[in-house]
Amino acid sequence: MEAKHTPGPWRFEEFELYQGAGLRFNISQAEGATYTPHYSDVAQTISGEELSIQEANARLIAAAPELLAALQFYANPEVYKPDSVGRTTDLTWVAQEAIAKATT
Repeated sequence: MEAKHTPGPWRFEEFELYQGAGLRFNISQAEGATYTPHYSDVAQTISGEELSIQEANARLIAAAPELLAALQFYANPEVYKPDSVGRTTDLTWVAQEAIAKATT
């Protein structure tokens, strides 16, 4: 399945748009990521949420490519084969649902 999102890994960093504007968080491609012209910035926090919540959201967003890769690993029955058949079915279903949400 080909990804339609900006390739990872992603990083987050603090920035201040202008002095006195307050901190924001930028999510962008990390060094070494596959370059995609015009798409290296992924997201920015600009909500009125507390700074700690904005930072937590930015960290979660920045981790998305790695989380997706882990789910893809666990959803692949050729790669991940735990002892319990029921557990495999449940885990695969949950991972496939998350992958579909992230890639559709």
